[in-house]
Amino acid sequence: MKSQLTELEARARLPQIELSMSGWREDTAAPDDRSGALVFRHLDDLSGADEDRLIGLVDSLELAAYGQAGGPDTGAPLRASHAVTMGYDLPDFGLRLQFGANDFTQVNMAVNRRMVAQALAWLRPEEFDRVLDLFCGIGNFTLPIARTAGQVFGVEGAAGAVARARDNAKLNAIDNCAFEVADLSDASTCKALFDGQPQALLLDPPRSGAAAVVEAMRHLPKTSLPTRIVYVSCSPASLARDVQGLTQALGYTLRQAGIVDMFPHTNHVESMALLER
Repeated sequence: MKSQLTELEARARLPQIELSMSGWREDTAAPDDRSGALVFRHLDDLSGADEDRLIGLVDSLELAAYGQAGGPDTGAPLRASHAVTMGYDLPDFGLRLQFGANDFTQVNMAVNRRMVAQALAWLRPEEFDRVLDLFCGIGNFTLPIARTAGQVFGVEGAAGAVARARDNAKLNAIDNCAFEVADLSDASTCKALFDGQPQALLLDPPRSGAAAVVEAMRHLPKTSLPTRIVYVSCSPASLARDVQGLTQALGYTLRQAGIVDMFPHTNHVESMALLER
């Protein structure tokens, strides 16, 4: 691969190559002949010759080829025949989720299955519960929650992820959840999301955390606050900051905490916390 990449005209303007793979168990079939994709992030438009070189490279690897010139919404297959839908399963919940090359997913599917199971064990959604899942992505937690909760409302800032979450709900014949695109960095927007008075809250924010959500909750009547919160974080620092706000300003008690080794052989972890009031 290295020798082929050095032949590219745009080799100095190709800062990142990302591998995206299906995460089906070995005994399940991938939903597409191509089970993964290489996403080439390029700062300049690719020449036709460079596209042909990249197509040849990924064909030899039996992968699909995507280019991305800007944010996630700019990602697209280099050839129409390379459009690919990947997926993974959550067998504890009888779910199969699909995702595209530019959708965010956890990098370690086996550990993700264990993390989802732990989050649900802490959250304990019941038949008549209303659950709010913020930063829901493609439905990684929302759809498992929907298996036992009465209603689940998933909210995410990325429109593409919300569209994928809706498709995944249909794929799994789940009709007790809804999804919405909203700016979760805006406290006033976050405050309105609690109008349904959810009994439980799942938070899985990016590294910046959920500061706007915590701020919004400070201005809610006590009757609108969920009794249980499970917070999943890729940043221990922002998790600690937000847990401090939830405990000191809102009266929650930290009941459980732990780490998930999502990224073996690195110094990065996923952290989880259970708070109750």
